[in-house]
Amino acid sequence: KNKAVDRILSQKLALGTPLIEGLEVGWKNPEVDTIFCLSDGQPFHSRVMDPNEVVRQAVAQCPGARKITVNTIDMNEGAYFHNGRWRKNPGMTTMTDLAKKTGGACVKIVEPTCPFKRKVKVYVGPK
Repeated sequence: KNKAVDRILSQKLALGTPLIEGLEVGWKNPEVDTIFCLSDGQPFHSRVMDPNEVVRQAVAQCPGARKITVNTIDMNEGAYFHNGRWRKNPGMTTMTDLAKKTGGACVKIVEPTCPFKRKVKVYVGPK
């Protein structure tokens, strides 16, 4: 677990999570039953820019017999790095919602340089 957290935290921050496009790769593959999504939950460079719409479409794509579970790794829990500084977005629950509404789990990891929060939180999905 610590090795995975260290690896994630070692990644360079960059804007540009095309959330819906990444999820679609999994939805289009008939062998996929689980998706892992790493993001801060704020869509950038995506054709669907509304985080709530991303969650709605994810739930709509996972109906019936082919249930796809989306597990999420939420970087910085409502904080994001833009134009050289950290910004708060306290209403951002995209990654937790995405996991909960598709039967997955959400792990929250906070970048050490983020001034708003400095601890790791875990939401464990249904058993």
